[in-house]
Amino acid sequence: MRALVIDNAIVEFPSDFHKFRERFSNVSMRTPVTDAEYESLGLFRVETASEPAYTAKTHAPRLRTVPDVEGGKPVLNYDLAPLTTIEKEEHSGNRWKNLRERRAMILSKTDHLMLRDSPLTDRQMVEAVGYRQALRNLPSVVPDIYLVKNVDLPVKPEFISLDDGVIFNLKGL
Repeated sequence: MRALVIDNAIVEFPSDFHKFRERFSNVSMRTPVTDAEYESLGLFRVETASEPAYTAKTHAPRLRTVPDVEGGKPVLNYDLAPLTTIEKEEHSGNRWKNLRERRAMILSKTDHLMLRDSPLTDRQMVEAVGYRQALRNLPSVVPDIYLVKNVDLPVKPEFISLDDGVIFNLKGL
């Protein structure tokens, strides 16, 4: 993609070979035209600037639609824009999904404790029921998962064993 630059200003963008031939019909050029030949007439290849540093949770880089002139050459720069509502919903939806999956895994691993023939004492049964209820209530106690860095799961009673290395602080969400 090329842009016509005259006096350090973008005159035409995008510009292609056909527009170029119409504008400079009096100039004889061989085909293919080299970058140097294009540049001698002010038609420069548009470069893309490197993506700026940003926080993915709040902003996203947006490539501008019209290039800037830097050093006499056109460059497409980025603007950092706040995430759109849809982007926020997608991101928070993934976080909720991860949290729900982990919560469901813990609930399924403790299902056997709720059976009538469970070896738990009455006191342990009350603790297990409270723990499982706290897990089920988790979405109501987390106001906005998009703004929460770490979601702490309820404290597991000591007598409950989850052998598969369940992570109780969801820092990676």
